[in-house]
Amino acid sequence: MLSTMLRVELVVLAVLALAVVIYAVNRRALQLKYSLLWMVIALALVVTACFPGTVVALTAWAGIETPSNLIFLLAIVGLLGLCFSLSIIVSRQEAKLKRIIQLLSLDQREWKGRDKLHDPEKEED
Repeated sequence: MLSTMLRVELVVLAVLALAVVIYAVNRRALQLKYSLLWMVIALALVVTACFPGTVVALTAWAGIETPSNLIFLLAIVGLLGLCFSLSIIVSRQEAKLKRIIQLLSLDQREWKGRDKLHDPEKEED
């Protein structure tokens, strides 16, 4: 089981994490849709601290030897999921940026062509 001090530390950590996430959302440094993941993690910390028997029961159900191993496994899986999600977001942003650059280049080329047609100095030659 978790000691009382560890349980208090987990709750304090979760409250601190929630405060940081809410602050970042309010300052528009973090979008709300990305903040939900961090809020779920903070909620999981609170549930773990308030109901340590849940982690022990999940550990026994999963056939894992110690609760800490289960927590590390869940953390690793969660981080891999987060990395995959961020990779998808970066790929989409890169494709959008490439498309915007292409459109901007075409617009710029079109404007240069118009400038040559309407440039009075070119007509005098």
